[in-house]
Amino acid sequence: HHKAVSLLERVYNGEFMGFLSIQNLNELFYILTKKWIKNTGDAEDIIKSIINSDKWIVRGITKETTLLAISLIKSNNEHFWDNLIAANLILNGVKELYTEDSSGFKNVPIKIINPFNNNS
Repeated sequence: HHKAVSLLERVYNGEFMGFLSIQNLNELFYILTKKWIKNTGDAEDIIKSIINSDKWIVRGITKETTLLAISLIKSNNEHFWDNLIAANLILNGVKELYTEDSSGFKNVPIKIINPFNNNS
């Protein structure tokens, strides 16, 4: 999708830093190997290039992340996995989330941007 490519280009051109929870990176590997590339070695190279890039910040999930996700669930009643991503963003000072599926990020203190929405 050209909008996704454009967003990635903005990261690699230095317009802003990309941030990924390790959860997102794991999901990317799964999708690459099941739907797109299917070659584990090629998918591994993509994951390593993100991890080793100075354009991306990749953060793991900590006990604080889990506890904040649980707290968010109590206030928004959304899915645990989306709240875990939101908690990781909050704890790392990320103010905006670009996602195609914003439905699980209601009532979180992050600006949600759907880059595929014509209004974005």
